[in-house]
Amino acid sequence: MRLHLRDARDQPSRPAHQGVRGRRGPLGAARRLHRGGPAAVHRGPALRPQGHPARALPGDERRRADRPRLRRPAQPARPERRRADRGHRRAHPQGRVRGARRRAVAHHRLPREAQPALSGQHGRVRDEPAHPGPLPGRPLVRLRRAGARPAGPARPPGHLSVHRVLARHRAARGLRRGQPQLRGTAAQAAPGPRGGARMRILLFGSSGFIGRHVRHALEDAGDLICPGRDRYDLINGELDDLKALVRVERPDAVVCCVGALTGTPGELMRANAMVAAKLLESAPDARLVRLGSAGEYGVVPEGHAVAEDDRLEPVGAYGVSHAAGTRLFALAGNTVSLRVFNPIGAGQPAENVLGRVAAQLRAGHTELSLGPLGAYRDFVDVRDVASLIRAVVVADDVPHPVYNAGSGRAVTVREAVEMLARVAGFTGPVREQGAGPQRSAAVNWIQADITRAAKDLGWAPAHDLSASIKSIWEDA
Repeated sequence: MRLHLRDARDQPSRPAHQGVRGRRGPLGAARRLHRGGPAAVHRGPALRPQGHPARALPGDERRRADRPRLRRPAQPARPERRRADRGHRRAHPQGRVRGARRRAVAHHRLPREAQPALSGQHGRVRDEPAHPGPLPGRPLVRLRRAGARPAGPARPPGHLSVHRVLARHRAARGLRRGQPQLRGTAAQAAPGPRGGARMRILLFGSSGFIGRHVRHALEDAGDLICPGRDRYDLINGELDDLKALVRVERPDAVVCCVGALTGTPGELMRANAMVAAKLLESAPDARLVRLGSAGEYGVVPEGHAVAEDDRLEPVGAYGVSHAAGTRLFALAGNTVSLRVFNPIGAGQPAENVLGRVAAQLRAGHTELSLGPLGAYRDFVDVRDVASLIRAVVVADDVPHPVYNAGSGRAVTVREAVEMLARVAGFTGPVREQGAGPQRSAAVNWIQADITRAAKDLGWAPAHDLSASIKSIWEDA
């Protein structure tokens, strides 16, 4: 039998089964492939060799062997058009199958970011090294809008290749005023000075005894925000109001110089421990610095310089409240508590013994009436406390969550009172009667070990006891 095909493209739509030698009937006008027209029609049943079982035919052939089948000539491949990844660009003029085209353009797509998100990168494209670790000599990467033109000439030969990554995370806040469009790598995202940009520091309690000196120490450290009680009361204010304040100011560091020395256990817990909890909830992304107390240590063996890792055994509600706040801070990250021992200096309040002495001397008393003065205390200048707070705020890395703020020297309270009396020119008697303050009456000795602050922060007190006491009287 002979089969007349139009050309090489007039092939069956699918290969014939091995059991079918052909579908050509006897020669004749009714039983041959007609040429002309859009398709060739085969009007006869399929033939198979004699003795070949019918089950050897595919099921489709057995069911439709008596039906006419249409065979269309194979059409030439047409070039495919598809939407490009970005924009509506035409595909390559040469025709390609879809799978090959998809594989050909796969390397042009912007893969989703798989690395930790960097702040301020939502909807932006950044250059990132194609291998782990920062690029040598290029610690910073520049943020560019998607689709932006190249920013400069081609990289020199030998430069490490980079790939473009579409950052899909959004920061909680935008860039600060004056902050450059540069971000460090993930390893450089630690708190501290932000790559030359001015820090924003939120200071609570700037009008208090320690807060005034802290404000003076931080004036040139960055943009300092000092909200008063008329704007927000940190002890009695609502948590939602504090969160709103933090959202508006967007601080890099929050310093808390707010607390209470006296009061009921509930008042002390609210002023010292609950304030710490509020700060943790409202400013989780900022470095938090709070003032603790040496009262957290409780009774210390005489002659022992207490270190930050020593056991805490507070003897009153005041020490317990500060110990609770310090513990809350230690459980979180990027927080620091400074255990202040006995701060003295200009603006001394009347809530401690040297403040009461200065008040009586100013009032012109002929004799001083005080409590027991035999206990040993570590008096530290308030200006040194402020310098330690500054060192913590501006440090790139703070290895420990707790530091002692003391002078490292213990003297009796009687010696300090006599020095203040001499500076003031007082020659009258000093009577010791009654009991000492409840928060420290049971503690006869306290001295700070300040080795950690010196090692981690390079800090050391710059004022001795005589200069501190002189500043008390000069301010009075």
